[in-house]
Amino acid sequence: MPELKDKRTLVVYADDVKGKRIDAYYYQPKFKEIEKALERGRYKLVKIKDVLEYIKKGIEVGSNAYVSDGIPFVRVSDINNYKIKYEKTEKKVNREFYEKLKINYQPKKGELLFSKDGTIGFCVVVEKEKDFIISGGLLRLKVKKDINNYYIKSVLSNPTFKILFERESIGAIIKHLRPEKFLNLKIPLPPLSVQNKIAEEVKRRIQKAEQLQKEAKEELEKAKKEVERIILG
Repeated sequence: MPELKDKRTLVVYADDVKGKRIDAYYYQPKFKEIEKALERGRYKLVKIKDVLEYIKKGIEVGSNAYVSDGIPFVRVSDINNYKIKYEKTEKKVNREFYEKLKINYQPKKGELLFSKDGTIGFCVVVEKEKDFIISGGLLRLKVKKDINNYYIKSVLSNPTFKILFERESIGAIIKHLRPEKFLNLKIPLPPLSVQNKIAEEVKRRIQKAEQLQKEAKEELEKAKKEVERIILG
C-alpha cells in the first residue's frame, strides 16, 4: 500500500461532485490511491455483499431495559479486533427480555461482529455459542461456506479498509456507516488456499497476543506483591 497522508489542499471539479457528497474530506487523494493499489493487486476484487450469506443488525433496547445482573448486552465498546468482552459489559438485560429478542439478535458461532457506529471497523469472530444480544451499532455477518470467515475478518479489521469505512461514514460527532455503503465496498478475494493461509496466521497472532497479555498481567501482579513486600515487610 502507498504511504497515505491527508493533503492540506486539493482540487475537485464540479462534475466530480455533482449529485454526490460535497464534504472535502471525502475527496482526499489518499482514497483514490488505496483504490488504485487494490485494483493493481494480484487478486480479484468483489463487493462485501458477495461474500456474505446474510447481514443482520442489532437492536437498541433503551435504558429502561437495563438490569444490574442479567444477560450481556454487547455494544461497540465491548468488542475489539480480537475478542468479545462478555464479562466486562456494562449493560445487561433480564432473562425474560433476552428470550424474546434472542431469535433475531443473538449472534451464532462463526458469525462476524462488525462495528458500524462510533468506532467504525472493529471486526471479531464469534468463537462460541453464548447467551448475549448485540446493540444497533453492530452488524452480524454470516460468511458464505466456501469462504474463510477468518480471512474476511482479517480484511474488514485491516487499517487500510478502516480508512475506507470512515470515508463512507456520516455524522459529525458520532460516526455512522450505513450498511448499504458498507456492503458495496470492494475487497480482494484470493483462492481459498490463500485465504486459509492468511487465516491461520491471523489466528496464530491473536493467540500470541492473548498469551502476551496474560503474561504481562501475571508480571504486573508479581510486581505489585513485591512492592507490598518491600513497603510492608
